[in-house]
Amino acid sequence: MKSNFDRIDTTELRETTAFGNLGKIATSYTDGLEKSILDLVYKQNDLVMSDILNKFGNYPNVHRQVKKLLLENKLVLYELEPNSVVSEIFESQQIKLVNPEVSKWVDLGAAQPCLTCFEIKECSMDNPLSPATCQDFENWLQEEIELEFTHDKEE
Repeated sequence: MKSNFDRIDTTELRETTAFGNLGKIATSYTDGLEKSILDLVYKQNDLVMSDILNKFGNYPNVHRQVKKLLLENKLVLYELEPNSVVSEIFESQQIKLVNPEVSKWVDLGAAQPCLTCFEIKECSMDNPLSPATCQDFENWLQEEIELEFTHDKEE
């Protein structure tokens, strides 16, 4: 008679931790965080970045998700005080949903990523964080190069 342990697929066990399948958890966490941030911004009209950080925590993942939403043109950030992004004055960074029907904003997903980077004050050629080491900048540059070659071939 076979025990229940003989019926377990060991491949599934190797890809699973005590928290489940890591790939699925990471994806669902990111998706859930994105939906939760968008929902919070939708429900509250006068929201600032510090409200998002108070709700979800001042963690790098939260900052990355907000940056991603800004780059995807789902959110827009207004500086209520000059240089509030660079100075990390989160109470002076108003966050609003983008209304695609009335938005005249350029699709920031295609724009140069430094425009909405929260780490811009740390970025320089003298630091470990620089355009040479930035994955977002590298991805954008590669897309721009590919677009340029495509455009040249069409002409």
